[in-house]
Amino acid sequence: MPARVSGGAAGENVVGFLAPWFLAGLAAVGLPIWLHLLKQHKTTPLPFSSLMFFERRTQSSIKHRRLRYLLLFALRTALVALLALAFARPFVNSATVASAGGGKLLVLAIDNSFSMRQGNRLERAKSEAVASVANLRPEDRGMVLAFGSQAHLMGEPSGDLNGLRAEIHAIQPSDDRGSYAELVRVLRSLAQSANMPVEAHLFSDMQKSSMPPGFADIALGPGIRLAMHPVVNQSLGNSTVENVNPKKVRIQATVMASGGAAGRRRVALLLNGREVSSKPVDVSANGRATAEFIGLDAPYGMNRGEIRIDSGDAFAADDHYYFSVERSDPRPVLFVHAVRDGRDLLYYRMAIESARDAAFTLQAASPDQAANLPLARYAFVVLSDAGEISASLEQALRGYVGAGGSLLVALGPSSAARKRVPVSDEPIRETRYASRDAARFETIATLDAAHPATRQAGNWAGVKFYRSARIEPGADRVLAMLADDTPLLVERQIGDGRVLTFASTFDNVANDFPLHAGFVPFVEETAHYLAGLD
Repeated sequence: MPARVSGGAAGENVVGFLAPWFLAGLAAVGLPIWLHLLKQHKTTPLPFSSLMFFERRTQSSIKHRRLRYLLLFALRTALVALLALAFARPFVNSATVASAGGGKLLVLAIDNSFSMRQGNRLERAKSEAVASVANLRPEDRGMVLAFGSQAHLMGEPSGDLNGLRAEIHAIQPSDDRGSYAELVRVLRSLAQSANMPVEAHLFSDMQKSSMPPGFADIALGPGIRLAMHPVVNQSLGNSTVENVNPKKVRIQATVMASGGAAGRRRVALLLNGREVSSKPVDVSANGRATAEFIGLDAPYGMNRGEIRIDSGDAFAADDHYYFSVERSDPRPVLFVHAVRDGRDLLYYRMAIESARDAAFTLQAASPDQAANLPLARYAFVVLSDAGEISASLEQALRGYVGAGGSLLVALGPSSAARKRVPVSDEPIRETRYASRDAARFETIATLDAAHPATRQAGNWAGVKFYRSARIEPGADRVLAMLADDTPLLVERQIGDGRVLTFASTFDNVANDFPLHAGFVPFVEETAHYLAGLD
């Protein structure tokens, strides 16, 4: 805390130090004294025959020494003292200087955040602020401000009492969250620009959520006095729709109760202004409950949805939650694979059809069949260990990706014989078999949690990879890597599109990934990313 030195007839603070502990450096003033008294030049005594018969006597060299070079001594002493004072950071209290004129700036700060809508909190705050206007003296100036997440000055500093009352009555409730840090920031700015001390009166419901993370953000600074006027006597119960997670086939709503507002609540789902379903939920005090609506029968296109509860409390503004949902036909995905083994198709189809919103439908084709299909109609294309593909199909895939399409390539034994990844052309150096090494399998070492395709792709811990293709990613983005530094999932941008390369397969032979819980989220998230839904 800053140290202050009082002075003046009124006993006001005059001088203070922001770092008073540096005043201990004034003890260093003894250094010039030591230099001038003890470090004086000593002459070496020389033998002199006429004095050899005199008796020796020891003379105190310190007691009889005198200060010399007084100007130099004074300058050195002043330098040390000024350095100690500079590090102590002295300041002059502007409030004391300003109080010589006798006036002050009276700031009436009224909280109009969302919580002030409850009951008559805002009206009570405004009434108490109007009553405080009467305390304005002729030499004072008054100012009214309303604050939520931002502070708004209702007018210029004025001594007009009726004008200040009108500004108070003009304050309306907002939907903002309260911020005491923003209020203090404005008060500090007013104190710097005003030529008088600031006396602030805060009228608020004193919500804990309005406090900043650090107390430094609410330090008032010199020249500011704060008086708080709580406008709530008791905590009222409140139920609110905290969150809604809308999907095409399932809508999940979370209802929260605070302030002891426990009980049964009716949760209603409205679509385009019409109620389509409702169900009761039991919410414990200061707890949460979830209501789930399955099988949403929405018209095609964009629809306006709303979750509404009948809380019956005095805070009705947060009893509803708006969202939007789009209904469209599932988008087709082309799955190109070798027809000799259908296990990769089986696992991938089961994963994509069990996704939470059924956004895709899978169409399987061999490489020869895919060469005759219009690729532009597909959300994305999967090339699952297709082996040698015709030049016409690869050229069609290049044009599809370059025009903004997306391709997912899975590399198996058939693809490794090509020595390069189809379309993206990364070199394939070798096919690695973990069973040939000391370890019988490899596991995931790193996973890019910031990429949309892998951000929510589930837990890959425990997935065993027995065979993988080692590719050279170059400047590509590596999203996943095995413990032996083999890139497992790589992304390359080509034109307006992208190619994701998975250096293994989906058939439960090269790995056991399809048997783990993380496989379905991986397929779902990569599908949304490749289709441009994220």
